[in-house]
Amino acid sequence: MTRRCPSARPRQTGFTLVELMVAVAIGLLVVASAIGVFINMKATYLAQDTQSQLQDAQRMAVQMIRTTVQAAGYHVNPARNARADALPARAATASVPKFSAGQAVAAKAGTGATGDTLYVRFQTLSGDGIFNCKGDTNQGTAGTARLYLNALSVNASNELVCEVDDGEAAQPILANVSRLAVSFGVHETATTFDTDRNVSRYKTAAQMSDDEWSRVLTVRIQLTFVNGQRTWQQVINLANYI
Repeated sequence: MTRRCPSARPRQTGFTLVELMVAVAIGLLVVASAIGVFINMKATYLAQDTQSQLQDAQRMAVQMIRTTVQAAGYHVNPARNARADALPARAATASVPKFSAGQAVAAKAGTGATGDTLYVRFQTLSGDGIFNCKGDTNQGTAGTARLYLNALSVNASNELVCEVDDGEAAQPILANVSRLAVSFGVHETATTFDTDRNVSRYKTAAQMSDDEWSRVLTVRIQLTFVNGQRTWQQVINLANYI
């Protein structure tokens, strides 16, 4: 009689519970690592984008400041019209220092953390394309002249603001600014100014004498940004000698 051998059980294949848990843990680590890389990349992109936007805003504001200061003293048809008539004397007010006839720049020395206030005067003709510090031009009737008084300062909200004509609402032109400091490149000797127009000294508003305002050749502006980001400083030549 032939003996029959019991059939062998089929061998089971697959993962044990421990192996499955290890695989899941490794998968979670890989996913977590990928998420971390994505988050870091996104944060870097956002930081770079924010920095780029800030730099663009700073460049636009700096260009507006430069354009405004360079226009100081400009007036319509200087061959026929005297500067003193185009830029008449102006008495001091609570918010604006006095201007002598023909004087185009002035400043009020700051007593607080936000620094100084810079004032720039020039006359424009309708349609001549000269901008005030708000970025506006003379839109009056053709042939109409207008005198602009531009005031630049930093407010309590750390914004560089522009005010036009001592009464219009101040318009923010740059954020994240903590301080504005202004000094003036002046030729100190009145008798040689017409023949030797060079800067002999830089003075703050508090150091300027009344007659020296008519001999300002350059304006040095320093903007300090919040959180110690950086400081911007530039000397701007007045396109029209005052």
